[in-house]
Amino acid sequence: MEKKIFTVKDKNLARADVAEALGIKVTDIEEATVSHTYDLSNILEVGQIYEYSTYQITVK
Repeated sequence: MEKKIFTVKDKNLARADVAEALGIKVTDIEEATVSHTYDLSNILEVGQIYEYSTYQITVK
């Protein structure tokens, strides 16, 4: 098993999108997690602002 970690500015990637970006088959993905990062510095004035997402993928 191999872990791949990448950061993108898209919080709505599907497994098929991730597989295509990594050049692998969807069936090769064993586990996938995602975390989203927001800028909260102006949360009272403008609310939370999406910054980026970090995807961690485990492949066969």
